[in-house]
This record gives sequence, C-alpha cells and structure tokens, in this order.
Amino acid sequence: KRFLLTLYGQLTVRLPRVVCQCGGSIPIPFTLLRRWQRVWQDVRMQVQDWARRRMSLREMQEDLAKMLETSMGLRTLNEYVHTSSRLQIGERQLSTVPPVVALDGIWMTQLTAKDVERMDKMGRKRQVKRKKRRVILVALGIWPRTGRYKILDWELADGESRACWDQFLARLIQRQLWHSRGLRLFIHDGGSGLKASLKRWYWEIPSQRCVFHKLRNVYRAIVVPDDSTYRQRRALRRQLIRQTAAVFQAPNLEQAKLVLTDFKEMWEEEQPEAVETLLRDLDDTLRFHTFLQANPSWRPETLRTTSFLERINRMLRRVFREAGAYHSSTGLNAAVERVLLPLLVL
Repeated sequence: KRFLLTLYGQLTVRLPRVVCQCGGSIPIPFTLLRRWQRVWQDVRMQVQDWARRRMSLREMQEDLAKMLETSMGLRTLNEYVHTSSRLQIGERQLSTVPPVVALDGIWMTQLTAKDVERMDKMGRKRQVKRKKRRVILVALGIWPRTGRYKILDWELADGESRACWDQFLARLIQRQLWHSRGLRLFIHDGGSGLKASLKRWYWEIPSQRCVFHKLRNVYRAIVVPDDSTYRQRRALRRQLIRQTAAVFQAPNLEQAKLVLTDFKEMWEEEQPEAVETLLRDLDDTLRFHTFLQANPSWRPETLRTTSFLERINRMLRRVFREAGAYHSSTGLNAAVERVLLPLLVL
C-alpha cells in the first residue's frame, strides 16, 4: 500500500510486490510512481508556480496545509522550488537561429561559504558566509523584421571577463549558432571582455555598439563648470545629449556624418572628453545604417540598442531585488529559470 499526495487529496495506491522463488524481492520500475515518491507532479507544479509569484516557503506551507489538510516540510518545498532543467537546455541544438543576437550580463549577489564557523543563537555551528557579486550572461535572439525576440541561452558566471564570455560563446557555437544558419549581427554594450571573445569566436560576424550605452557614457563625460547652478548644469547636459542623439537619429549614414561634423565643431574645445567618448567605436555604433540599407524591412529599434534585452534584465532585477541575496547557485539558477524559461526559443 502506497499513499500519494495530490492537489485533489491523498490517494491510496496498491502496487504489486514480486517475490522470487528463492524468497527475495524483485525491484520493478513503475511508470506511475518512482521509488519513494509520495507527492504527485501537480503539487510540485503548484509549488513552482507559487515560487514564480515569489511566495515564501512558509506561505506555501500554510496554503498547502489548508488545501490538503496535511503538512509538508520546508526542506521538501525548497527542493521543489529549486527543481531545474537547466542542463537539458544547454545541450540542445538551437531549432532556429535569429539574424540578430543581443548579449549582456546582469549582476546580482550570492552568499558563499567561508572556512570559518561560528555558533548561532541555538548553539549550532554555522559556516560564515560572505557576499559575492556574480553575473548572469544572457543571449537574446531578435528577428528584426517582426520585432519578435526569444531567449537563446544563459549562464551563471563569476564576471564578464574574456574567459567567462569564451565559455558562454563556445557553448552557443556547439548549439549551432552559426553564420551559415542565418546569424548576421551581434548587439552589445561594448565591454572589453565580450569584444575580445567575439573577435575570437565570431570574427566573421559584425557587432553593433548599443546606442543607449554610448549616450550614457557621453553623459558621464560631460564636464560642467563648478560655479554653475543646478538648472545651468541640467540645461548643458540636456543640450549636449540631444545633439549627440541626433547623430544616431539621422535617416542615413551620410546625414549622420554631417550632424557629427557640426557636433565636433561646436563642442570639441569646450567638451573634449565628451567628443572623444562619442568618437570611440563610432563605426560600430553607426553600423545599423548599413543593415537597414541592405534590409529595408528591418525595424531600426531592433538594431540600435539592447533595449529588448533590458526588458528581460528588468524582470530579473525585480526578482533579485526581492531576494536580496541567494545562498546557493542551485537556488539562483532556479530563480533565473523561472523568469527566462517561458521566453526560451523552442
């Protein structure tokens, strides 16, 4: 006799026990129940749905107690929340390859154990943990003709160095993210580690520097007079940023170069750092004009910035902000999967 807990109540299931002529029991795998299984899949799915809604384990425990008139342990609920299919995702070949791929990383905090132990209030030995900044590397596929976008892959890494990006891009190549399958352009924020890794693994694919990140860098490079008022500083920054944005809002590459010439003549002496920041990697930042000219049906907003990927990042940041910090990589990967899995390309 076995007892199976479901959302409809507790079921009593009788399974046959096979005994050999010698008297020993013979283990037989059943498709209905696994060994030691006491909870049906609908309960696990309900717990994971509550986790997507960011309910605490104790709130889940209370709701299940009301629904099922029985209690489930917090450790069991935590295991259900951390259930992940991440390994299967990274091993699959991409079913389709988009023309444009945006790459970025989002930082968060994870607690890692040290070799030092201390006694807690209950007299138990606990390992001392410290905060460590880690990053989720994300690849987002974009179809610029329709504006559709899907998650291709992601990975938990210790940073955005070349070595970390090398490992991530190597897996994308193994999953057949190739030029021969339709890949034409990468969009990124211009990080040195990512640029070096792209040059190694995807030397034949051009890159588009995110216009928004370029404008942000120009804004930070603006030098305002010390004796100016708040309104004067704001007006100066607004004027310069609007003129910088006009370079990228030009209808074509020739017009953009004309606007850039006027910008340089006006600000080169007064704001040399801002002008130098704008000119850095300018060819990569204006590359979207070349693709728009070759593909008139493509939408400009899908090529100029990583804004589509920033939407995904905001969803992750909301989860990270509520959690504060994660105690394990397993819990962190499960939280990321709950956000990104519905957007994964099939």
